[in-house]
Amino acid sequence: MALFEEMIIQGIRAYPPTTQSVIKFVHPLTIIQGNNGCGKTTIIEALNNICTGALPQGQKQAFLHDLENAKTVKVDALIKLRFRDVRNREIVACTRMTNLVGKEGKNQTKADEQTIKVYPHGGERGIAISSKTIDFRAEMLNLLGIPKSILENVVFCHQENSTWPLSEPAKLKERFDAIFQLTGFVKFVEKGKSRLKELRETYMLACAEHDGALAIQNEKQIAQTRLETKQLELQQAGDRQREVAKEMNDLTKSMREAAQQLQQLRDAAHQRNVVLARLDGLRKQREMLNVPEWSGSEKELREMIKEMESSTEYRSASMQKAQLEKKLKEFDNEAEQVKVEKRKAEQEVTRVSAMEMHRNSTAAALHELTVSIANEFGLRADVKMLPQLEALGEGLRSEGEGRVHALAAAESELRAALESASNARLSLQIEHKSLMVRWCARVGNVAL
Repeated sequence: MALFEEMIIQGIRAYPPTTQSVIKFVHPLTIIQGNNGCGKTTIIEALNNICTGALPQGQKQAFLHDLENAKTVKVDALIKLRFRDVRNREIVACTRMTNLVGKEGKNQTKADEQTIKVYPHGGERGIAISSKTIDFRAEMLNLLGIPKSILENVVFCHQENSTWPLSEPAKLKERFDAIFQLTGFVKFVEKGKSRLKELRETYMLACAEHDGALAIQNEKQIAQTRLETKQLELQQAGDRQREVAKEMNDLTKSMREAAQQLQQLRDAAHQRNVVLARLDGLRKQREMLNVPEWSGSEKELREMIKEMESSTEYRSASMQKAQLEKKLKEFDNEAEQVKVEKRKAEQEVTRVSAMEMHRNSTAAALHELTVSIANEFGLRADVKMLPQLEALGEGLRSEGEGRVHALAAAESELRAALESASNARLSLQIEHKSLMVRWCARVGNVAL
């Protein structure tokens, strides 16, 4: 509770401007007694003015000491109050006012700087606060701990206004509203309700946004998971594509080797044709021979054979026969090798067909996966390799089929060549015997 201790008045109403009048308040009760016009009411008005800033009825000029009575052109007024605030600190509040004659001869009043000096507990030096930096009236009410309406209507109520409890109901309600601050309380309640409504709306909106954010976050997590899964599938498809490309490179290399083998087979077929041509020439020569039967004795025949075997012509024919037999043997070996190569080529073609089927299935799966990811996430499907792989597989398949047909044709030609070689061998044997008979006839003077 605040307690007034002392007040100094100077230049207020009847109090002279040249001396300071000191009023000390006693506790628990101070009674002010005096004749009419001695300044009892002025003390209450000065307390009301320094505490609330209120002036009595009339202007500030009437509240200050009269210039004519002071016989001067300027009056300096002072109200200084020393009291204890609600925290039991010593406070000294001071307000100054001036009443003077203006340039046009009219009286003018103005308020000077107001100060509050706070003395902490046990402190000798106070802390001064000026009205230039704070609201002097609000700070005084804060230090006293009493609302302005109670000070004006109850504590510092003028005797002329002391009958306000008996006034009309409307005015009485206004007074009570001011004293109990009902208007401010009602405004506070209405403002609180409005603020509470705004907070509720903000809370509902924040809840809706939070739920939407959670839903979006969940959808984002699901989409992220699906994207990671699709990226993993796309990576695996890319690995499969690279494996297929590697296998296609291996197949290309194998097909090149098969092409080289096919060229070797073609060379062997050409050599076979040369041998067949030579065999055909020998066959024609054999058909031109006509050897008669031997009419001599066996001993003569043996001697003639022995002589013929030692002759240069016979040795030449024997060497030619041996060469032909060697070539036939080589031809037989090449034929067997061709059969082996044919079987390998057929196996390679089968493997190429299997790889082609695997490549087609992998390419189809990769195409479906790429299109699915592109449609789902709005990406650009990079399928440039698919047409190239399809074209490469089609070319390999066509080339493999052509090589199979070529191997089949080569096999047929080899069978024919083997059959011709057998016939040529038989012809050579007949030719050899015919040569021996002719030699015997020539040596024995046998007429042909």
